[in-house]
Formats: sequence, structure tokens, C-alpha cells
Amino acid sequence: MKIRNFAIITLVAFAFASNGDGGPKVPYAKAAAAVQNKFAPLIKANPKKASAEYLKAAKQLAEHYPKETGPWMLMMQAATYSGNEQIKIGVLNEMADHENPQLSGVALRFMSMMWKQSNPIGKPFQLQFTGIDGKQVDLAKLKGKVVLIDFWATWCGPCVAEIPNLVKTYNEFHDQGFEIIGIALEGNKDPKRLQAYVARKNMPWPQYTDGLMWKNKIAQRYGINGVPTMWLIDREGNLVNLHAEIALKDKVKKLIAKKPGNANN
Repeated sequence: MKIRNFAIITLVAFAFASNGDGGPKVPYAKAAAAVQNKFAPLIKANPKKASAEYLKAAKQLAEHYPKETGPWMLMMQAATYSGNEQIKIGVLNEMADHENPQLSGVALRFMSMMWKQSNPIGKPFQLQFTGIDGKQVDLAKLKGKVVLIDFWATWCGPCVAEIPNLVKTYNEFHDQGFEIIGIALEGNKDPKRLQAYVARKNMPWPQYTDGLMWKNKIAQRYGINGVPTMWLIDREGNLVNLHAEIALKDKVKKLIAKKPGNANN
């Protein structure tokens, strides 16, 4: 029997049957055990081949048992069997956005560990978010510019002390292709409060906050454990410095002078 048939039989018979009020009539533990039992010999025989259907079955379990965290563990297991890092990252990204804080926390810690182990310096860096003004920010669209990513907070004395230097550096090099992105580890979820603050401080660049302070999802994803922390992205979109707060102006000036695609500059 094909792997696809196993997934269909298992989930139709155990997970998808309704109890009359829209929910599955079989307890999650029984449905999950059925999936695992059906796929166990297939995984043992050829984990990579079985992983795609195993992942599909786990996702369907997650859809039908939304309050359970178990299906996500099965999804991660299937993604690991695939041997494909992008599939694993895709599952982790979904987990990181989950409303269950325990589940999202596990995903973010795992992503942080993976990212640190990947030796990120000199490699392309991706970042997307919705800013406090409601606008979408995509680092990929800033390729060709030098970008500073500033992890900071309004409650952080050294961060606040650094603002005049940031504003001065931004004004001096912005017209030459310099941008700043702020990741604010705020404890207040009202974006208007941060908007008012950055307006008073003349900080016109995009800002992200989710009001979770040290549990800020972007900060957690990249293992940020202190602020201010500043990173620099070169014109090619590569992460080139994890301690840009030291001699910031000189580092920005050097990267601005280096034209895209010219390794000799």
C-alpha cells in the first residue's frame, strides 16, 4: 500500500470523524498513536521518502486538534526525517507564530540555536515584519543599501543614550544608502506609545515591537540577550557585523564606500 493511502486511512478513520458538534470524536492520544503506528515501519524503511506524507498527516492532526501541542512535535519529527533544512525552518516558523506561548517559545529557542550554529557572518540575512505604523518591512527589498538592525528599548539607559549618535549617523549617510531598522523590546503592546516616543526623538526609521520585552519574537529567534545590540547588513544583504554599536560611524562609512558586487573595495 502506498504511503499516501496510510495517511488518508489513518486520518479519516481516527481524526476527521466528527462527534456531531464539529470536533473529532476520537481522543487525540488515540488518533496520534494511530498515525505514529502506521508510519513507524515506513519511517524505519526509508525516513526521507516517508517524511512528506508523515508531515502532511501531522499537519492534519494539528488542524483537527488545534489545542494539542503533540501534532507539532510530530511535524518537527517529520521535518527532521526529510533532511531538508528549509522544511524544518518552515515548520519552526509556523510554530513560532502559534498562539500557544509554550509552543512558540520552543520554536524560537530552537531557531536561535540553529541560527547560531549556522555561522551567520557573511551570509544573507532575512527579516520581515509589520512595523508599528502598519507597514510591511522586508529586508530583502533593501538590498543595495547598508542596513543597521538596532535591538533596543525605551527603558534601556544605554540605548537611549545612543539615540543621538544613531540619528546623527542616519542623517549623515541616509542619502548615500544607509537605513536603520529598530527592534524594540518594549513591555507595552500599544504601538502608539512607541510611535510617539520615536517621533519625539526624531527616529524616522521602521520599528517593530510586540510588547513582550525579552520574549520579543524577533529577539528570541536570534538569541538576543542584551540591549543595545546592533548588527550591520552590507549592500549585498549579508550580515557582516554583530557588534556594530562599537565605532558605528566608522563601520557604516566603510560599508557605504563599498559598492555592491565589488569585492575589492
